[in-house]
Amino acid sequence: MNIRYYCVGFQWDGESQLERFLKEGIWENGYNDKFQHTVNAVPAGARLAAKTTYTRKENGKIISVLGVHALGTVTENKQDGKSLKVDWDKAFKRFDIDGRGAYRSTISSVNNMDNVRLIFNRGGIDSPATELALSFDPEDLTNEFPSNLILYGPPGTGKTYHTINKAVAIADGIKENRLFKRFSNRTELKDRFDELLIEDWDNPGDGQIAFVTFHQSMSYEDFVEGIKPMANGKEQVTYDVEPGILKNIADLALSNWLDSKNEAKGELSFEEAFSHLREKWEESPSMKFSMKTEGKEFTIADFTKSSIRFKKANGSTGHTLSIGTLRDYYYKRKEVRPTGIGIYYPGILEQLKSFVGNNTNDKTVKNYVLVIDEINRGNIAQIFGELITLMEDDKRLSKKESITAILPYSKEKFALPPNLYIVGTMNTADRSVEALDTALRRRFVFEEMAPESSLLKPEQMLWQFWWDNEKYSWDDEEYRALETPFYQLLGFPEDKNNEKDKEVYWGPMRKENTPLKSQIDALADLTSQFSGINLCLLLDAINMRIEKLLGRDYMLGHAYFINVRSIAHLKAIFFNKILPLLQEYFYRDYGRIGLVIGMSFLDETTKNSVNFMKVAGYDVQNLNEDKIYHLKSIRDFANDETFITAAKTIYE
Repeated sequence: MNIRYYCVGFQWDGESQLERFLKEGIWENGYNDKFQHTVNAVPAGARLAAKTTYTRKENGKIISVLGVHALGTVTENKQDGKSLKVDWDKAFKRFDIDGRGAYRSTISSVNNMDNVRLIFNRGGIDSPATELALSFDPEDLTNEFPSNLILYGPPGTGKTYHTINKAVAIADGIKENRLFKRFSNRTELKDRFDELLIEDWDNPGDGQIAFVTFHQSMSYEDFVEGIKPMANGKEQVTYDVEPGILKNIADLALSNWLDSKNEAKGELSFEEAFSHLREKWEESPSMKFSMKTEGKEFTIADFTKSSIRFKKANGSTGHTLSIGTLRDYYYKRKEVRPTGIGIYYPGILEQLKSFVGNNTNDKTVKNYVLVIDEINRGNIAQIFGELITLMEDDKRLSKKESITAILPYSKEKFALPPNLYIVGTMNTADRSVEALDTALRRRFVFEEMAPESSLLKPEQMLWQFWWDNEKYSWDDEEYRALETPFYQLLGFPEDKNNEKDKEVYWGPMRKENTPLKSQIDALADLTSQFSGINLCLLLDAINMRIEKLLGRDYMLGHAYFINVRSIAHLKAIFFNKILPLLQEYFYRDYGRIGLVIGMSFLDETTKNSVNFMKVAGYDVQNLNEDKIYHLKSIRDFANDETFITAAKTIYE
């Protein structure tokens, strides 16, 4: 039996659950809406390593450490996506390994057998982290990413899909083309993205990624900051400056960047200390903050997104303290003003500094990512405003030409930190690259996302299908229900559709225990015998004609077909997505649509003569002789063989 191996986390919101896990003989997923699929896939008998990951400095280098705190064997999976029963090893001694930036997620499968030996079968190995390292090339790690990147291409080329790869690569400091040496499959990579995605700005936790979609009503006030109405505890409407998603993620990145320069171990970051302050205030709203003048203590009335409203000793509550200014004072970016409203900051700063963490690890810079989907659908000049200038590499904090702007509503100083990266997507069928604002183009690196028809080759699709369903046996009824329509689509030869022949190809793949691109070529001999629809050739033929008629910006992406697993599914995609898109492209000129997909999908009709009114310069007879074309509907292809024949005529 092939044993599965996993590294699992045990920190929930900074609190260790390890003691409870060991005592109760369990491991639990700390998320209610993440990692369920991966947890459910863990079989009984799998080995778990309870781990932490952190960084430390040694000889001037940053070392990514994997700390292994416990090992255990899964005895039961409840299939709730949440919990596993575990028999934890007794008398275990914690050890550290140079982690090479791997296994950072809440749960990650360990497939590399060298790493399995180092983590699970150490056999008495007892060496410091600097002498033992996981079997990953340190050259896989990098911090060289473009600060501002746009992925552009036609619809369906996987631009949004690839932003997940880009965001995780940047956040974890891994070269994008090496991601799948660290993550076993797409599910694990997406799990990591979800783990890093910030969904609650009041409690961002360890999140490093923000996601937003631009649209025509998006404004500067939504993106950077604006004055928004809010209801206070007295059911009164007040107005306050509320930060947008750019300012939120920039503030997080800035705090981390400033905190990394603080050599004092155990001192919390501003975000951590501020979170503790809010929690303490919620438990004790009457807590007092001291001032230089005795008897003049003040209290906090409430918190908003950008400020702290406080109550003076005389009872007045009409003043606020800026959270942004408080952050600057906390990191000593500027001196506290000894007059006016400035006299109220020291009391809160003293409370913030009183919170001490138990983390003695070295502080390092994290990368933060803002993903902007459909960036060209918004009015860029209006949304970014003066901050377009701050986006340039040499205008960011710590650079020689660094520029700071004064925000119009909060009047705070603002600059983009060097550890904030922006990744956007742009559909070229909506607006060509050349039509973009020149100022925007100059500040972004553009990466084209072209259709990848090779992902639709029969051997690629069969390889993906088998790995997607690896948990099934060949004769499992649930699997057969998936296999039969998929094989009909591909035209899988009947004489090869038996366990013996399929095992010739799947057996070696299963022994390798992980999806590898090298396995795809081994299927070419089998797929050369397929007689069904070749989606790769279909897409290439359609795109070749579209490019000739309209240009490459209007080609179709592979994403339209990537998940097709049956003839019925392909019909639905073709008639509900592809044909409507072609109608939009060609302004319902069905003759030109016929040039792309052929007459098998068109009806040619000759209407009876129409009694046109006479107008000088128009030949009524020629108008009556013009041919009229109509698109056939999905009902005209109720017979699967009719549809297969029509689809093949597009590329044969």
